[in-house]
Amino acid sequence: MYRRLFLLVFVLLIIFVQSARGNGVSGNDTSNPNIANMAAFLRDATNVTALRRGRTVFLVKDKKTMHTFPDRYTMQTYGLGFGALPFAEKSLLESMSTGPGVPSLWDHHTNHDVLALGSSSFLVNTTKVFSNLLNPSLVYLYKQRQYHIGLCWRIEPGSFRVLFFSRQQLLELDKGKNGGSDSSNERNIEADLDILSRIVLSNDAKVPPPFPYIDLKGEDPRLFVKGGGVGGKGSGSSRAATETAAAAGAGAGAGGGGGEQEETLWVVYCTRYAKQRPEIRMNYAQIFVTLPSSSPSSPPLIKLDDTVFIDFQNEQPKEDQKNWSPFEYKDEFRFIGTSTPHRIVQVKTQEKKTWLGQGHTVALTSFTTPKWKYGELRGGTPALLVNNGSNYLTFFHSSLQPIEPQASSVSFTNMLKTYFMGAYLFSSSPPFAIQATSVEPIIHHTMYTGPWSDLPLSYYHMDYIVFPMSFFLDQEKDAVYLLYGRQDIEGWVAKLSLSGLLASLKPVHGKSSKEV
Repeated sequence: MYRRLFLLVFVLLIIFVQSARGNGVSGNDTSNPNIANMAAFLRDATNVTALRRGRTVFLVKDKKTMHTFPDRYTMQTYGLGFGALPFAEKSLLESMSTGPGVPSLWDHHTNHDVLALGSSSFLVNTTKVFSNLLNPSLVYLYKQRQYHIGLCWRIEPGSFRVLFFSRQQLLELDKGKNGGSDSSNERNIEADLDILSRIVLSNDAKVPPPFPYIDLKGEDPRLFVKGGGVGGKGSGSSRAATETAAAAGAGAGAGGGGGEQEETLWVVYCTRYAKQRPEIRMNYAQIFVTLPSSSPSSPPLIKLDDTVFIDFQNEQPKEDQKNWSPFEYKDEFRFIGTSTPHRIVQVKTQEKKTWLGQGHTVALTSFTTPKWKYGELRGGTPALLVNNGSNYLTFFHSSLQPIEPQASSVSFTNMLKTYFMGAYLFSSSPPFAIQATSVEPIIHHTMYTGPWSDLPLSYYHMDYIVFPMSFFLDQEKDAVYLLYGRQDIEGWVAKLSLSGLLASLKPVHGKSSKEV
């Protein structure tokens, strides 16, 4: 009796609060009429409780009928904390009939509060490139008077795939399958991404791609090529800066032909070690690519050379390392280990055990303002030099964590985890301090509309996931092409105004820094 009365009063309280709330970044759809429907449902019940089995939560009515919660937001809006719910035995659930699902308090297709912040003024458009690839990363390489493309993505939990092919191969494949007519050897980022969107690539490890590839064990891979923006076709001209600029860290070498050439791709990724601390550790692998000289359309040969396992326990014992962003400084690797504080890590391999690397913090800086209100700044893309080499630019991700209420408490903020993207500039010389940063997320309506993610472990936790992976510069067009993952299943590209993006970054203050 008292429980029924409590729940009915609680629902009416929700109706009042929902109607009174303004827009904040909480993921609340105040126009949803299903709250009133739930009030009617509870009014007719004599005994209502909540149980969970696995990751499914049931509202049980009169110990006879069970009704499934559709999402975490609805569950938490009714003051139910997942971890505090009693566990339901299978036999109990089998003894009850299945009734209609609990009406969702959210529409599953829009985060109204994020969109209320407005689209980023420097964002020109967004385009879906890959329909079934998890967080793809892409780089360009200019060798033997032609462009080559490297691409990687996760194919299954704990494994990822690296492809490498010439732009000529891409054009010929498109011509054969789709009647494509582009035959130039000029880099055309939008045209190349459009062709890639028409080529079926799969997350299925058993489906071979149409280009040379290699599969590796690990997660969250990011491709990187040393020598970004140096030399290359027409070296020294303003056009060369455009044509040889690559995905954050993409390379360009001497443009001559003649004979086979061996180039190097680097892929930075992490590995999970179950039941160990730390569970997640960083690695990087060197992949040799042999470019044939006989024909531009001949496939290159790729092979794994060295994999370096990074030990960082001397500085952060038992702490997970993830999403380190690489950049190049004086022909050597550096990594952004953390963004706040801005920790720069150098890895040195052992002389005899070259597969073991020791990570050392070489610079540590911080700042107090401006404030980013959308969660902790975490890793994203490799960093690329801009502003005539005076700064590095990188894109980061963050998320607002959901609040887990107790079994019967009320919580109205951040019911679900929402991901955001931003950018910052940091100095091109030690101690590599952050100089300017985003204060508002990069937003477009395509990022925060459409079905929610329903992947395992995320259905009760997240609504929209955007994750920056790599980016390209086209300075003649004042353009940045940001490749990002969406909903852990799609690859999109956002075209940004470079000057508009840089103008949106606010200078930081209250810096403290040191070189280690």
